[in-house]
Amino acid sequence: MQIAEEVKETYFDRNAPWLIPACCVFVIVTTPLLVAMLGVHIPLPGWSIQVMVGVGSLLTGFRSMQVDTFSARFIRIVCLAVVIFLLLMQVFL
Repeated sequence: MQIAEEVKETYFDRNAPWLIPACCVFVIVTTPLLVAMLGVHIPLPGWSIQVMVGVGSLLTGFRSMQVDTFSARFIRIVCLAVVIFLLLMQVFL
């Protein structure tokens, strides 16, 4: 007689499809700030960071549609708001 093993999914197991792109977006956003604190200048145009954050937010939003958790639903709304904000910022600034 075999004993059935109970499989317990962790938060990361359930939400990995959108957590990985979200972490990449976090690294992209914080890297210029950390480098600036070190006093090093990176010759990147300002729009390049915005493009990377926009693409990363879109990818995170699309990947969050594959997961049916409350945090994934919340991230869909946040990613949509970030992309709309970036587009409006490009239009009006």
